[in-house]
Amino acid sequence: MSATRRPARVGGRRVHGADGDPDAALRSPGRRLLLTSSALVSAVGLLFLVVGSVAAPDPDESRSAVPAVVGAILLATGLSATVSATLPGARVRMLPATTVDGGIELPLRPAHRYSSIGSGVSVLLMGAAIVVLGDDGAARALGAALAIGGAALTVLTARHRPVIRLDPDGLTLPSGPTRNAPIAWRDVVEVAAVGGWRPTLVVTWRGPGLSACFLLPQAWAPSRLVAVIEHFRTHAADRSRLTDPTVLDRIG
Repeated sequence: MSATRRPARVGGRRVHGADGDPDAALRSPGRRLLLTSSALVSAVGLLFLVVGSVAAPDPDESRSAVPAVVGAILLATGLSATVSATLPGARVRMLPATTVDGGIELPLRPAHRYSSIGSGVSVLLMGAAIVVLGDDGAARALGAALAIGGAALTVLTARHRPVIRLDPDGLTLPSGPTRNAPIAWRDVVEVAAVGGWRPTLVVTWRGPGLSACFLLPQAWAPSRLVAVIEHFRTHAADRSRLTDPTVLDRIG
């Protein structure tokens, strides 16, 4: 790290920059724990679904649909979360960038977007099932809360597009439902990929400042994202070409 660069920390981790292996951020223990948890939710859902479908009720009782319905929704939720957190595939990573409003937007993973929306829909359906099948007021109130939360999550996820934008003046990283203010190229100090249960692309800039966005929604591998940003940080003469996506073909 040069003398002009300031070390930064994200979640207690030092940001080392682009000299390491950015793709290692996707192999972090935290992300593996997330995948394991998603698989566990899927397994519990499958168990509920099977038991609720085949278990014979007592002679004097009618079969309840609650276990099977909840199991099916848990299974769908776990599978959606697994797809959302799975490593980008080779074909998906090659999706092209697009030209938008005098700049370039980097592509997103469709599978991540749809699975995230699916998770919200699953929560909504679980809440609705509890409202319809619940035996008392407390259960129905819980179901209504889940349904409202699931609906809100679905709408927010459907509307949010965490796109990274590059243009001749600078870059913009997505943050939450809105974007951060653009960072001028002359102010960018360092770019790095940081591991964790939600791997993150981090950009430090003079101020000092720090901006970040999650990596899993992005279609390109962290190594290519870091290489692209690092290239235009250090090659001022190429920045004027950031209105044509083909300028990125030879980078990364």
